[in-house]
Amino acid sequence: MKFRYMVILLILALAMLPLLSGCEGVEEVEAEEPVDNDDPVAEPEEVFKWQAQGIYTPGDPGLEVQQSFVDRVYELSGGRLEITLQPIGAVVDPMETFDAVAEGVLEVGMKTPMWWPGKEPVCNLLTSLPGTFTHAYQLDAWFWEHGGIDIAREAYGRHGVYFVGPAIFGVPPIGAEIVHSRVPIYSIDDYDGLKVRSGGAAARWFEGLGASIVTLPGPEIYPALERGVVDAAEWVSPNSNWALGLHEAADYVIIPGLHTLLMASEVTVNMDAWNELPPDLQAIMEVATKELSVTKAQRFERLDEEYLEKMEEYVEIIQWSDEEIQRATEYAATLWDDFATDELSEKALESQKDYMRTIGIID
Repeated sequence: MKFRYMVILLILALAMLPLLSGCEGVEEVEAEEPVDNDDPVAEPEEVFKWQAQGIYTPGDPGLEVQQSFVDRVYELSGGRLEITLQPIGAVVDPMETFDAVAEGVLEVGMKTPMWWPGKEPVCNLLTSLPGTFTHAYQLDAWFWEHGGIDIAREAYGRHGVYFVGPAIFGVPPIGAEIVHSRVPIYSIDDYDGLKVRSGGAAARWFEGLGASIVTLPGPEIYPALERGVVDAAEWVSPNSNWALGLHEAADYVIIPGLHTLLMASEVTVNMDAWNELPPDLQAIMEVATKELSVTKAQRFERLDEEYLEKMEEYVEIIQWSDEEIQRATEYAATLWDDFATDELSEKALESQKDYMRTIGIID
């Protein structure tokens, strides 16, 4: 019995040998510290908050279009570029907008080059001269495909302002601007001796016809017409003029607006503020500006027809004959060289003439 017990122990010992030998040389492994798999918190991206001043009064459809631009910039930037838009005159006097952008009082200006020929003569050409382009897409194409954008950026850059791009409107048969008048005007001859509210290159067009020019911002036109301070006034298109009530201040509306068939408003940015933007936000600003130009032209084409029809209940619409339009256009062409007063404006005029020859506007 004892012998049998010893045999069993021997068998068990032999069976354990492989297990014991397999454990030889195995090093003890120290327990590792727990691993934190959470990603580090990303640094928040910088948010730029800018202030802009537009060219329209509250309630004007034009201000809604400009607001759609700043909303679009916010959307495309994922909230990294937030622009607060103020109506005309809310921050600075309308005529001081250019300087306010240059000095950084405003980061963004959304007015028109037509107001700044005193800063740079070429501004007269950046919104199109009377008798030149006839449709918004033509002026837009001149800017982006025929060198206009480089000319504008060079001119504005001299003053610490970056010209992002134009926002163009005005289509036949109305044009970008119409004339509200206290007296009937059937031809260019009828402007002789009238007091006309105007500005920019358009003012030269009226002056050449014998009119006296009065310069007024939009909100002051109604009382000036009502009191007879001016006999007639040009001020953008029917949808904006309706908001100002100009159809109640004068008895006649003259179309087309041959003094300004097309209007380029602008998106400009203080140069230091522009340079602080990362490249992707700069690209977003340019893309949104190009989108604004298309939106504005299309929206205004529809609205202008609607509001001109409304005005017919209050005023007489005088639409010039084809013969008078041709006469006025030929007269306008005699003024073009008057606006080429320095090297940059000469360059712009020659560039526009070349493009107009290409598309058959002039020979």
